[in-house]
Amino acid sequence: FWVIEKTTGASAKVFESAPLFQQDATEFYREVDVEQVAALSPPCFASNLGCPGDKLRWSVTGMDVHPQGNKAIVQTYAGPFEYNLASPFDLSSMSSVTPQGGFSSKGAESVGYGLDGMSVWQVPEARDEVG
Repeated sequence: FWVIEKTTGASAKVFESAPLFQQDATEFYREVDVEQVAALSPPCFASNLGCPGDKLRWSVTGMDVHPQGNKAIVQTYAGPFEYNLASPFDLSSMSSVTPQGGFSSKGAESVGYGLDGMSVWQVPEARDEVG
């Protein structure tokens, strides 16, 4: 699995673990070693679209990997940005890719691809917001 650091800093770290499988039916908690595989500058800078004046809107809040592994999407408060990966599930290549943005200016806390890989779901923080 992969985890992205939620941050307002100059870069967000991406971490990866070895594949995880449940050991037995009683397992509900296990510490997992992760390794940093990438560090991303704010997607609004990397995409050359420009960043909002409010630095908080640059914040990375979530990430998902496409079901086929050829893309990853990073959510910010200024909208999602998509990265084409060098090879399937190679998130280490994200640091050298120019993300595509601008297909939604909707900020959210989380993002995910639909199982079909054709749709993107954004999850807002507030219950009354539409994602």
